[in-house]
Amino acid sequence: MKCFVLAGGNSDRLWPLSRKNYPKQFMEIRDHRSMFQETILRNIPFSDEYVILANRRHENILRGQLRAFQRLNCSFLFEEESVKTAFPVALALLRCRPEEEILIVSTDAILDGDYNATVMDLKRIVAQGRVGVVGAAAMNKWEGYSFISYKGKEVTGFSSVKPESGYYVWDCGIVAGRAKVLLDAMDDRYLTRCRRRMESFGGVITREVSAGMPSLALGQVLRPDCATLVRAHFRFHRIVDLKTFSDYKGKREQDSFLLKVLCRNTDVVNTEEEKAVVLNNVEDLIVVNTRDALYISKKESVADIKQITSLNYGKNPAIFDRCDIAYYNWGMRQTLYQTGGYKVNKVLVYPHKEIPTHAHTQHSATFSVVTGTAVISVNGVEKETFLNQSVYVPIGGKHRVENRREINLTLIETVLGKGIAADDGVRSMEEVLVRLRPALRECIWGGVNLSKALGKKLYGKKHVGESWELSTHPGGESVVDDGKYAGKTLKQFIEIIGKDKLGWKCQAFSEFPLLIKFIDAHRSLSIQVHPSDEYAFPHENEYGKNELWYVVDAKPGAYIYAGFNRNVTRSEVLRRTQDGTLEEILQKIPVKAGQTYFLHTGMVHAIGAGCIICEIQQSSNVTYRLYDYDRKNDRGEPRELHIEKALDVLNYKSSLREFVQRDRSEPYGNGTRTLLGDCKYFSASKYEAKGEISITVDYSSFCAFVVLEGKGKVVAGDGVSVKTFRRGETFFGVAHKYVFRGSGRISLIAVTL
Repeated sequence: MKCFVLAGGNSDRLWPLSRKNYPKQFMEIRDHRSMFQETILRNIPFSDEYVILANRRHENILRGQLRAFQRLNCSFLFEEESVKTAFPVALALLRCRPEEEILIVSTDAILDGDYNATVMDLKRIVAQGRVGVVGAAAMNKWEGYSFISYKGKEVTGFSSVKPESGYYVWDCGIVAGRAKVLLDAMDDRYLTRCRRRMESFGGVITREVSAGMPSLALGQVLRPDCATLVRAHFRFHRIVDLKTFSDYKGKREQDSFLLKVLCRNTDVVNTEEEKAVVLNNVEDLIVVNTRDALYISKKESVADIKQITSLNYGKNPAIFDRCDIAYYNWGMRQTLYQTGGYKVNKVLVYPHKEIPTHAHTQHSATFSVVTGTAVISVNGVEKETFLNQSVYVPIGGKHRVENRREINLTLIETVLGKGIAADDGVRSMEEVLVRLRPALRECIWGGVNLSKALGKKLYGKKHVGESWELSTHPGGESVVDDGKYAGKTLKQFIEIIGKDKLGWKCQAFSEFPLLIKFIDAHRSLSIQVHPSDEYAFPHENEYGKNELWYVVDAKPGAYIYAGFNRNVTRSEVLRRTQDGTLEEILQKIPVKAGQTYFLHTGMVHAIGAGCIICEIQQSSNVTYRLYDYDRKNDRGEPRELHIEKALDVLNYKSSLREFVQRDRSEPYGNGTRTLLGDCKYFSASKYEAKGEISITVDYSSFCAFVVLEGKGKVVAGDGVSVKTFRRGETFFGVAHKYVFRGSGRISLIAVTL
């Protein structure tokens, strides 16, 4: 599906938490992520392409927050002035192919529950040639919600006010349908006006393009008789104003700096970690405390902030526009402290980006490196600056800051004041890194080569085909092998530490999303195919299976099959599975150690005899066999084939191209880093070094480390987790801000979401 993400709006009602330059959809609202990022995340299993509809002034914020995701197929439709959703959605639909399936989602709500089931219900409506709209049960009397009236499953109306009679639900701002169906469901007169604007529309809704167009919400132009209601399988919590924000966030976070005595019906949102807010004998208040503003209001008047902003904007625009975080095309700057004498900023520069040459006429600056390596040029003199080192820039000094490395560069910038000591420490945390013991699986095609090549203990088993290194899948769970939680399965360990320790990118997945294994193809594997999420969810109640193969070892003459060597048809493939000639139309690729192959869902494939593979995949065991060389199982019966399902999901087009990834290795510390492959589900990189190597982990995702060669010692976090390592071992690192440090001769694959 193509996903339209509605990310516009200025969020006047959430001041002083949000500002015109940093509206609510981009605020860090829970688990170190924004509602915009959470919207992207929850739709990854269903969306092959994203179209972001937003205000042009927020472009740098959008691009900055999207950096948390790799390889998203993403485009933008910007507006120069804020307009409601109907106009940009109509223009975007007019640029789509008629039969494209479109999913339209908003970014102003928190969803807790089974979102996947809701989308699958929507897809069934779309398949029927209808428009699907999602509604959730109304749980309270908050203002700012829209409503869907319905009778049975059919929609009877859309409204911005609660209907006085009949059945109604909250409008979740989620709509789906084929492009032509959605356009046909729009008001004819309105759509005609939109079509006329297409001649002057070049991808940006300029003031000239939008001039004269009524500002309408999508629900105001959709004909109810074309829509079918889908009841949400989740709890819907729209962030409308400070009251709804404090209800969701304030009551979920204990604040030791908040003291309330004899207070009734009073909520406090305090963003200052070291500043106490004390309330005594007050009632019906909402208090919002930020670094540069304090807002106190009766709860019944909280919505008046929009009018207050409008009336007072001209007096001091900075109060309403300014925010602590500013995004640029090179990175971001966050103000940590500011007073009359000096200001302290945290500066982040993206990999291979630079802060352009500039000078300040009224203040000096000192840059101290926190993470990464900076190349700082001052008045033409270039200096490479490392951890804990600082560079002083005098008043008027022309300076440029570059990040030439593959990881983010973090600096502390002190303006007009004393330097500040950089702190690379990490808050102590138990078990940030654990060693895993794999689940061994005997297979008809397996052998004992995992012991020879990787030192695996096979416990007397003679036909080990797979070693599931990182797995919570019921088909084979890996186990924590050391430390406090030794003996617990990885799934049990995650339940103990909490799902939030997997990182915020993992929260959209109902189950742990990855599976990493070693494969010993002592004999050839069956010719098979894996389905996509779209097929696997309704048919198997599992995720689909995209996978990456890294060849650990290969005997002379070893090969894989990957795709067809020419365009084929369903009937031809069926015939060849029956007469045993399927291999004749497969692309056969010789392989050798160190090569990488990425296999998307729908691609026919097989691993030939003599290969040892490290496979990184979605956590799924759904495999549809097309041909298995007429082999028998332990009971002497032919192994099960899945012909019809395989034929349903196959990509029948020619795959005559080279699958070997040719990503160039880049210098990284004392060694090299090579991006093996990435997709919207995971990213895998190979690190090689002699001596020491450091890999930064953050709150966005856990990290798995698979050791291919070498031995030595690894240290994670502040030194709590210190472990020896050897080839063939796999470690699991939780999502937290720390550095994984390895010393010795090392070659490993690091995998994150």
